[in-house]
Amino acid sequence: MKRYADIRSVLLIDAVTRIPEMADKLEDVARTLELMTGIYEQAARAAATHRRRNPRPEPGGDADGGGKL
Repeated sequence: MKRYADIRSVLLIDAVTRIPEMADKLEDVARTLELMTGIYEQAARAAATHRRRNPRPEPGGDADGGGKL
């Protein structure tokens, strides 16, 4: 399995180096992914700490949120 990974790595690097300006493109992609990761983490933190001011009753529940038994 190690030999396969080594061969694949060499072939991938060879193919990537043939594409003009690939290093710049990969740097741009890396920055974009870092930005998206930060936005995702920020949204996750906000969702984890979010509290509704006027919670809606669950479907099938009564207006006071007690639900049906």
